[in-house]
Formats: sequence, C-alpha cells, structure tokens
Amino acid sequence: MQLDRTRIAVRERTQIELMDLGLHVLRAYGARLLPAALFGIVPLMLLNEYLLGWLLDPSRYDFGIDFLPYRYLWNMSLLVFLEAPLGTIAATVLLASSTFEERPTMREVLLGVWNGLSQLMICQVVFRGPLIGWLLIYSARFESEFSLAEFWLMMLVGVVGLVRANRTFLPEVAVLERLPWRSSNPLVMTLSKRMTMLHAVVSLFPRWLTMAVICVILGIAIAHGFLFVSGIVLYDWRWGPWLIRIGCPASMWLVAIYVAVVRFLSYLDTRIRNEGWEVELLLRAEASRFQPKVIA
Repeated sequence: MQLDRTRIAVRERTQIELMDLGLHVLRAYGARLLPAALFGIVPLMLLNEYLLGWLLDPSRYDFGIDFLPYRYLWNMSLLVFLEAPLGTIAATVLLASSTFEERPTMREVLLGVWNGLSQLMICQVVFRGPLIGWLLIYSARFESEFSLAEFWLMMLVGVVGLVRANRTFLPEVAVLERLPWRSSNPLVMTLSKRMTMLHAVVSLFPRWLTMAVICVILGIAIAHGFLFVSGIVLYDWRWGPWLIRIGCPASMWLVAIYVAVVRFLSYLDTRIRNEGWEVELLLRAEASRFQPKVIA
C-alpha cells in the first residue's frame, strides 16, 4: 500500500466540491460500488417490503395515472433514512480500500464489514433508530388510517436526524478505525472519545442540511426517471403498484449510495482539517520506505 499515492487527491474541499467529487467517484467506481452496496441494501429492502407491502394491496386502491400511495412512500422514506448508513456500509469499506489504489475483492470488503459489525449493529441499529423504527412500523400493520406508531416513527426520525447532523461519521469510525468501546487506560482512544474529537472542531450541521435538501430533490428526480423509462418502454405512464414497490425504494437507495460516498469524502476532509491527515500520510509513507529490509 502506497500511503502517498491515493486515487482521490488528499486536500481540503468545500461542500460543493465534495458533492461534485461524489458524482465523479460514482462514475469511476459505480460498477464496483453497486454490488458491494447490494449486500446490505437487498435484505433491508425485503424487510421493508414485509413491513409495508400490505399498503399496496390492489384490493385497497384503484391505481390510476394520478395515484400515489403517500402513506406507503412516506413510511418507506422514513425507514430508508434510518437504515441508509447500515445498508451502505460495505460500499464505504470498498471506498476506503480503493482510496490507496487497491482493488479489494468482495471477500475482503465483507470481511472488513464483519470485523466492525458488532459496534455497528449496536450503535447504528439499536441506538440510532432502525430497531425502534421496525418495531413501530410492525405495530402499525393493517391499520386503516395513519396511526400513533407512525407519528412516533416521524418523531424518531427527527431526533435521529439531529443526532446524525452532529455525529455524522459513526459508520466510518466504527468499521474503519475499529476502536474499543471503553478502556481503563485514559490514554487509549475509545469510540466515544474519537467521535467527540472528530466532530468537535468543524460544524457539520450546514453540510448535513444541504445534503438533506439535495437528497430529496435527487430522489424525486430519479423516481420520475423510472416513470419516464416505464412510459417510453412499456407505454405505461401510470404510477402502477410495481413501479411504486420497486422503482421508488430503488430511487431512495440510489440516493443513499450517493450520500455514503459524499459522507466518506467528508470524513476524509474532516480528518484533513482537524488532524493534518495529508501530512501524516506523507510521513508514514516515507517512514515505510526507510525501514530496513530483512533478508531471510
């Protein structure tokens, strides 16, 4: 591994530059990122279909050209928001390995996810809302009208959003840095100390808010792109049950992959601003070159 030879130039960037770079990364690595991301996304899509699929029962609605099942789409968007960091974690590991001009195999990517899975499951699934969200949606199954559980799900997403805005990089720290939960030695860096250190200097809320607005617009645009393709290919311009069941969740998850890419780039940018990471990489690369070689 050549620490001073990275595929992504290690330097400070603005939010607009990070978002633009995210599109370039998707163009360059999309063919490898998508299969990695699907390992986490497909199980979550199946779970969401189990929890919300009953809302698209044909006997409940008269599907027409102007019909949209707003309750299904609203709850689906809330669940995807809670699940997105978990579903795209394999893509994050792939990006981290590819930064240093490596070509990791899928086995190596999944092994990297597995090594940090315990912390990720506890922090991301239990403490950051998905588990509670699943229980709330399950309790609202087959309710004929908007239920109290769905109201609490909306409140949960609001709280989780505020937490994420101020503690953005939990997936990257949990899986890539693999720090211990706690230590009796005050000099040992733990997960909570690292999160505080990483987010203490730079305010990430404006970046999070900007991305939230862009994601809503991008998700709507991709969903209507699926409708356009359906109209051109099948000559069917209706929001039919299958387009809503597959196309709309797929558009949300495509946006989630883009967010994961931009979040990883923002993680690198934050480390550069806070820690002078580009200097550290240069020094470590030079140190590795001057290490004496052992001749067997």
